[in-house]
Amino acid sequence: MTTLEKPAKLELSKDQQDELDSNTTAKTRKTSTSQKKKKDETTTVVSSSSSASKKEEKEEKIVSKEESNKLNLEVLDFTTLAYPIFCCSTSNSAEKQLIAVGGGGGTSKTGIPNGITLFKWGQDSKFHTLDTYNTIDCIPFVTFLDNKNIFAYPIGSMCYIVEYLGDSKFKELKSFDSSQSTSTSSTLTSSTSSTSSDKKDEKYELRFIKFSKSGERLVTIGSDNVVKVWSYPSIQFIKSIPTSHSDEITDFDLNPASTHVVTTSRDKTCKIINILNGKVENTLKYKQKNQDLAFRGCRFSQNGLYLYTAQSLPRTKTFSSCTILSKWEFSTGKEEFSKQVATVNNTSFELSPDGKRVAIGTADSFVSVFDIDTFNLIDRWEPHTFVITGICFSPDSSSIFSTSADYTCKSHKIGSSKSKKIVSYFLNK
Repeated sequence: MTTLEKPAKLELSKDQQDELDSNTTAKTRKTSTSQKKKKDETTTVVSSSSSASKKEEKEEKIVSKEESNKLNLEVLDFTTLAYPIFCCSTSNSAEKQLIAVGGGGGTSKTGIPNGITLFKWGQDSKFHTLDTYNTIDCIPFVTFLDNKNIFAYPIGSMCYIVEYLGDSKFKELKSFDSSQSTSTSSTLTSSTSSTSSDKKDEKYELRFIKFSKSGERLVTIGSDNVVKVWSYPSIQFIKSIPTSHSDEITDFDLNPASTHVVTTSRDKTCKIINILNGKVENTLKYKQKNQDLAFRGCRFSQNGLYLYTAQSLPRTKTFSSCTILSKWEFSTGKEEFSKQVATVNNTSFELSPDGKRVAIGTADSFVSVFDIDTFNLIDRWEPHTFVITGICFSPDSSSIFSTSADYTCKSHKIGSSKSKKIVSYFLNK
């Protein structure tokens, strides 16, 4: 995760670094930044969209190629940014269709900027660039408030909530210190006001943020592994719930009813927590070949009745690496079924908005999509040359958008891989 002070070199999260240590050479890691310098001459310039009327913005649902040409917007399926990308998110709204990616070079004087770049889905899995929002530090996580052009991101212990107004305009709505158990929200006038001088706050990092589907609650998790619930938009603190994880939390999700959260951790457990009464209702574990696998992704089903997880075993001298997908009954924590889907460990995990597909990014830089009922492979492709740091589905679930620490973003229409080979060697091991 990002800290407020970084060494000059590119820095990944613990999970991302684990993947690089076991699947890339030291030479590759050292050349990541040098490769960027070579790319500068050919880097796609992230430009702001040409002005369009407010009426057109409200009425526009899907931007076709013809409409994009009218607005002087370049339709893309691949682009390179000015910074390494560590996260991505999409608004699951048929009207907004926004994508946000975040990353950067940190606070060290590397010359690499920090920021959040916004894109908009078009037709045929394409996208076009809207604007870039500059930040004072690297962005490890970003999330949307559905049906709104509002996104939230963490820096240190601070949570920032920003609205995109279009035409290169952003409005910073709220900021608050998530390490506090009181209401500390404020209206921002400048992004430079975000740095805290309190050393205690610097030790605490906000890592995950999630809006409830109703938009009335905001849930945060920090480096202390405590779940905190806030009202939105007033940002009044409601309650805090210890997760009892003994190591860093790697992923979390909020169920559709906003009554439970699920968390995965490097301690190799997955916990289902009732946020109404503050109790851990189920603790999940998964073993293969007498080895505890580490949970590395979790999502509730669309109806909230089931839980889907990805768990991995990193490669060692004794054991080969793998990724397992599992389906669990939410109310009891009972395992419904599981299937090995890769011979390398996963770096990202996501469930489609229609609830019919699950996708993983793996340490070999591939993205794979599986049927949610059988975990059978639907499509597999290699969008990047470096570790995959984020994946998200389009609102209609037909396409995948992926990001990498190699500065690139790529969209892909599911089922359109040039190679139709279904690589089965990793499916039945």
